[in-house]
Order: sequence, then structure tokens, then C-alpha cells
Amino acid sequence: MSRISRLLPLLCLLLLAVPVQSREWTGVGFYNPPTALCDQTDLGVSIRLTRSAIDSIGRSFSRHNYEVIQHADELLRSGAFGEDRKKAEVSARRFFQLHCWTGMGTISNLTGIKGAVARMDGPGHFQPMIDSYFNGAMYPLRHVNVAQLGEDHFCLRYDIPKNYEERFQYGEITVLVRTDEIKNRHGEKSRVLSREWVTADGDKVELLFEKHFTGRVKLETIEDRGHRLRLITFYDMDGLYVRKYGTHHMGAMVMWHSDLKPGEIPKDFRIGGAAYFPKIDIDLPWFLPSLGLDDLRDFAFPPPLMASQFFLNSELLPEWIGFNPAGRLKDWDSVGPRPKILEERFPDL
Repeated sequence: MSRISRLLPLLCLLLLAVPVQSREWTGVGFYNPPTALCDQTDLGVSIRLTRSAIDSIGRSFSRHNYEVIQHADELLRSGAFGEDRKKAEVSARRFFQLHCWTGMGTISNLTGIKGAVARMDGPGHFQPMIDSYFNGAMYPLRHVNVAQLGEDHFCLRYDIPKNYEERFQYGEITVLVRTDEIKNRHGEKSRVLSREWVTADGDKVELLFEKHFTGRVKLETIEDRGHRLRLITFYDMDGLYVRKYGTHHMGAMVMWHSDLKPGEIPKDFRIGGAAYFPKIDIDLPWFLPSLGLDDLRDFAFPPPLMASQFFLNSELLPEWIGFNPAGRLKDWDSVGPRPKILEERFPDL
């Protein structure tokens, strides 16, 4: 599992399952982020993201994902995944991966509702999700005081306190949250909110958020080398940095998976993700060889949102599912190559 595979669950910020139609790609403009969206209060808000609404969303996601696991278990016991037990369990986990609900897909759904805007005002609305959902607790939600999504855009505004440092314990993971300062992509000093932790396999991960984290979202279906894929693209992103061998602005990220019908057992499938760091600059001594950046650019598909009890009490789920208290899942890595279209849109990938 690559290092950035632990970064993206943190970006699953607002979760709502609303079906939308695929939309035509309109191009990429990495330096035209929608920074003022959080201040646009005249857009006609139609969805209010209150504490109770956000808690209800979390419950529906957890319930759906638990039902997918139950269905996969029934298929496994019936022999639908084959007679070889080890291979069948891998297939069951892949079935769950392809049919579970994650925050990345549903952000796209919410931003894509034409003529509708979802908005949250005031701190603390995400606390029920932080308290009750394991992956929810890992998202950078604690300091969000304004969120607005709609018309293919998203904006989060953080209240970044001065001289702040605090540690939070989520299962076996300790997360350090603190105030820091960086030189942003404009060459200006900027106060950021840093979230740093060490994953179960010993990798340190650090995300840095400026006051405004904004971007655009695109959902589409494509054909690629004999596969029909659903693509979720976050682009024109501003306000998010990854610190590893330097501090790098994340300009875009893409997730994809085979386009399946509900409950369909795939015979052949693709799933994965990639990130784009425009003008990436690696800070290493001159005498060291150049690094391959696949550990920054490639990542596994985001994990499902589920109630914390499922991660912390293994008796609640079938043994084959492979959850552990650190929030990791077995067989969750990417399968198959990146879609060719990404080479055109993001040549640095």
C-alpha cells in the first residue's frame, strides 16, 4: 500500500449519496481555484448540513456498507466466488471494495446537483461523525467552520488557531494536529493546519491545510482498454499540501473503478487512484539519486465509512473482511493501470 493511500481518506469531507448524471469534461485550469465560494451566500442554499443531517449521513453510509459485507458473505458461503477458500475471500473483499460507499464519490454527487447548494455554517457540526465513525474521525473536520458545495465546486474554510497543538487517539492511531507555517505555491507565508500521524506500517503522513481548501469536482464514465470506468476527478485544488521530501501543493487527484451494476460480481475489473503535484520540488542532498515519485502519486482506493465499533470489535464482522483497529483493510490496493486519459490531462503523472 503506497504512502498516499493513507492521505486520501482525510479528504472525504462531506458525505451524501445523491445520484447524478455524467458531465462533459471542460478542461483543467490548476491556477483558477474557486477560492471565494465559501463567501458566496447568495447561491440559494437548498441543503443545510446540520449536526443531525451529518450524523444521519454517516449512519446511512455505515448501514449500506454493512449490508454489502453481509451480501458478500452470503455469496462467499454459496460458492459464488469459487471453491478455493483463500482466493474466494480475496474476491469477497474486492466485491466489497467495488460496491462500498466512500466520501470521494459522494462529494462528486453533492457538488453535481444542478441548481442546488449544500452549506454548513459554524463549528462543531462534524462532531457526531468524529465521535462515531472510525474513518470519519480521521477526516480534517474538527476545525471546519464553513463548508459549501454545489455547481461542481467545493470550499472548506478552517478556523486555524495560533500556537495550537493537540493529539487525538483513534483506535491504534495517534494523530498530531498543530498550527504550522509554510511558503505556499504563491511564494507567500501562510498559516496552515497540520495533521500528522504514523500509519500501521510505520510511514509518517502529513497533510497541511490553508484557511481555504477549495476545488472543482468532475464525475464521468469512460472506456479505457476494454473497461468501462467511473472517474472521479478533483482538480483546480488550492489550499492542500503534502509534506514529504519537501512541501508539495496537491493540484488534483483522480479515483476510478469499474462501472458495475448494484450487486454485480465482476469477472475483470480495475480500481485505483492517482494524485498530481504541479511543479513538484524534492528537497534532497545533491549527492543522492533522484526519487521515483510513485509513492506520492499512486494511492489505493479510499476506504469505506463505517461505525468505529466495526473496526474495534472483530466479532461484529466475518473474519474474511480483514478490518483491523488501525483502520486498514486487506487487499485494498489498486488493480490495473491508470486510465490513459490521465496522461493527457495530467502529463506529470
